Parts: sequence; C-alpha cells; structure tokens
Amino acid sequence: MSRVLILEDEESLRGSMARGIGMIPGVTVVEAGSMDEAARSLDETPPDLVFSDIDLPERSGVEILGELARRGLKVPVIFVSAYVKAYRAQIPRHADVDVREKPVTLAELREIVQSRLGRPEAGASAEAAPFSAADYLQLACMGRHSMAIELLGRSRPAGHLEVVAGELTFAADETGEGEAAFCRLILDRGLVPQCHTLRETPRPRNIYRGYEELLLDIARKEDESSSSRGGPAVDGHGFETAWKEGAEALLDRDFPRAARAFVRAQRLNPADGRVTANLVRLRDMGVSGDGDDDLDSPQGGRP
Repeated sequence: MSRVLILEDEESLRGSMARGIGMIPGVTVVEAGSMDEAARSLDETPPDLVFSDIDLPERSGVEILGELARRGLKVPVIFVSAYVKAYRAQIPRHADVDVREKPVTLAELREIVQSRLGRPEAGASAEAAPFSAADYLQLACMGRHSMAIELLGRSRPAGHLEVVAGELTFAADETGEGEAAFCRLILDRGLVPQCHTLRETPRPRNIYRGYEELLLDIARKEDESSSSRGGPAVDGHGFETAWKEGAEALLDRDFPRAARAFVRAQRLNPADGRVTANLVRLRDMGVSGDGDDDLDSPQGGRP
C-alpha cells in the first residue's frame, strides 16, 4: 500500500484532494493542515509521495523539504501554488520536486500519483541529488516568503542567506558578506543547507540584485571555467535564445514547442542542468522534441 501525504491548510480543498487520490487502488492518504501535523505524520509512517501547499499560515510549505531531509527521507514532493505562472522559469530543477499551478484537476492529481508511484525510478529517488541552497532559495523567492537558509560545513556553520518577502537580501560566510559571499556559498557543493521561516528581525540588506541574475552570473562563470579547462564550447547567444523560447513556451503551455527549444538549447550546452530537468519533465508528460531521441537519455544526447 502506497502512502500519500497531503499538506494543505484549506480544509475543503484538502478533503477534495484526499477523496480523489484515495480512490486510486493501493493508495492510502494522510491529511495534514499544518507543518507541525505533517512533521508528526512523517515520524509515524513515512509517505511515498507528498503534495504540499507553499503558502501555509504558520510555516512555509517549503520547509517540508527540510523535515524530510532531517529524517533521511527521499520522497517526491509536489508543490501546489498560485504563483507558478509568474515564476515557472525559476522553479528548482530537481528530480524530487515538481510544482503545479492551482487549481489542480482531479484527473491531473491521479495522473501525478500514478506516474510517481508507478515508476520505480521516480519514487525511489535513491540516486537523486540532494536539495541545494539554490533549490531552497528559488522556492522561497517563488512563494514570496521570508526564510533563512543556513549552510553547514562538516564541523560548523559556514554561511547564512536570508530571503525577505520573496527577495534575496542578505548573504554572509566566514570570509565576508554580500554578493561575493553568496557566490562562494552557492558554488560550494559540499555545504548542507537547512531552511526555516524567518521569524527574527532581518539582517541589514547587503544583496541588491535579483537572485535570478546572480545565479545566471554563477552559471556563466562555471561555463567559462569549463571552457578554459578544455570543456565543450558553448554558443552563449544561441543557447540563451533557445532557453528563453523554451521558458516562454512553458508559460504558454505550448509543450511541443518548449521541448523543441530545449532540445536545441541542450545541443548548444549539454551541461546545463535546467534544460535537462525540463526535458525530463516534458518526457514524463509524453512530449518529445520533434521526435528526436534526445529525451531518451538522462543527459539529452544519444548513447
């Protein structure tokens, strides 16, 4: 019997989701109206799949990722948000995270459950990369929440990020503060992030550019570093054009056009994780890029 946890503070919506999903053979549903209830449920019996609202009254739904991580649980999480249309291009690309726009139809809910629980590679996720600071940052900004993200090294805290009402405002590490500290923290893959709702007074602002621009700068620097080491050359202008077309097509729900654009983008820059994640998601929806075989390989290329 598969177990689905629904974290939603609106009782009527939560009940409708539970009834719809509960009709699927072999699936049992557990409801939670708050993060504290959800945490207790995780301790009692770990779920196989989580549906969570992002906007909760006491704590942000984003914190379910931290609750799962603290318990060593690798479980797919489907966030349901009213902000998806405006922020779809900034949603974290992660094998265990998906975000759907409210309202989600009963048919779509059932399709998600059957897809996630019916395919071992989607549900097991043992090989999925851990959630990064950028993942937490993007979810917090997308939901317009106020959150603190602590970055932990092996023996002690290594850095701190703050998001206030959906804007990245502060970054500091052991070396300094501001944008330079932000870049160091994001680039250090060995740090473990922990995320919680920001309840204390925010620290004085030292970040003034948007997080999307900062992350894009980091990605460019990594591409340049790869090229200087003899990595594959990247057509930056062509890639950005294809990426922008794909993101706009997703906003318009023109999924075939999005797939074709992302396939072009991946050929220009095979190392871009955002493109790979979008292609995998489109493949899961049954959409491919002009009949190419690119979607059959995790890296988007032919074996």
